[in-house]
Amino acid sequence: MKIFIHLVDLVGPQNACIGLGQQLIRRGHSVYFLINGDFANKFSRFSKKFIILPLETPRLEAEKNAVELNAENFSELGLFGPISPIMKVKKMFGSEFIQGSERNADFYESQIKAYIQQEKPDVIMVDAQLMSPCLMNSSIPWVYIFCCNPLGLFCDLPLPPFSSGLPIDADPKEWSEFRKILHKDYFDKVVEVQKKLCDKYQYPHPKNQIFCPRSPYLNIYQFPKELNYDDRCTLPEHYCRVDTFIRDDPEPFELPNELKSKMKPGDKLIFLSMGSMGSCNIKLMRTLIAILAKTPHFYIVSKGMLHDQYELADNMWGEAYVRQIKIIPMVDLIIFHGGNNTLTETFYFGKPMIILPLFFDQFDNAQRVHEKGFGIRLNIDSFTEKDLLDAIETLLNDQTLKDRLIEAKNRINQSQSLSHACERIERIVQANQKLD
Repeated sequence: MKIFIHLVDLVGPQNACIGLGQQLIRRGHSVYFLINGDFANKFSRFSKKFIILPLETPRLEAEKNAVELNAENFSELGLFGPISPIMKVKKMFGSEFIQGSERNADFYESQIKAYIQQEKPDVIMVDAQLMSPCLMNSSIPWVYIFCCNPLGLFCDLPLPPFSSGLPIDADPKEWSEFRKILHKDYFDKVVEVQKKLCDKYQYPHPKNQIFCPRSPYLNIYQFPKELNYDDRCTLPEHYCRVDTFIRDDPEPFELPNELKSKMKPGDKLIFLSMGSMGSCNIKLMRTLIAILAKTPHFYIVSKGMLHDQYELADNMWGEAYVRQIKIIPMVDLIIFHGGNNTLTETFYFGKPMIILPLFFDQFDNAQRVHEKGFGIRLNIDSFTEKDLLDAIETLLNDQTLKDRLIEAKNRINQSQSLSHACERIERIVQANQKLD
């Protein structure tokens, strides 16, 4: 089976789709990534069998890739700062991510169409808020991949509004007020841009689009069963949950001796990551490091692209980018931003977590973990040194929670949810071939 995977220029979806691609390769399929050519080397490192179909992008600043441009713009807009979730929603549509997604979807249209005609894939898989219209208007079945908290996919179900971080048992009026602004200032504008792209290339508008263009064939999202919202609503048949798209990292990793030599038996090791973009909040990173330096524990820190603008304490080791998949199994606790990949990876390895959400679906992930009792949510605009230190000690010493997380880890390893999702993709292709 020949599979196309097309995705946006964000680290989270890239890592998730790499894991999905590896699973499809193991099942004997040919996987073609239609991606911004700047990231070809990253994908190739994870499998020699990945076939990269590079896409040229409109160049704005030749010295910066899309991730760097997005991070810089998000920082300028205050999306990493202490403003409220609703204010961040209002700013989101004006971000470089959305504007860049529109430019790219337009610029990619002819390139993707040519690749489809040249390679004739059996199925197309897409993770993008704004899509090149040809992806969903060919005769080839297409599958939507949603790598964020699934509230963004379930936006017509009776659940908290996406990106709000509101509790499942909040006053419905709070949901309604947030949802009204979310649709007016973000969702509706995204839909209008998608319609404009379809009009330009003379395609019909997507049917029943509320936010992202959902597929009539299959919509796959990653979220652990323990956090899923099916305790509150029934999902349509063409939705499919996987616990995680976790990727295999082929390169070995050992704890650096400069940290390992300081540790004694029984010492605790903690991983700190505010994500590829969240780590650009230098003030927050410096605050966290100053607090964590006062503890008796040891830390691995993912420093991010601005790694040279702050120093780590003596009980820490870190680099601009660290081998997260290799590190999480080694540690006793994760402190992170609430990104969906790190969340699902943390569950996969059964680790307790403290979440400090910064923007977008991170608020929803943090709230869901907190209300389901699998970790602690702290807000960057109000947490104190005592809050963080108390949270660390509480989670490190909570044996009941550790047992629950090990149960979740074992269930995930036995469930084979990603394999089941691949089987559904295969059935879609088989059904389409019968029609041909």
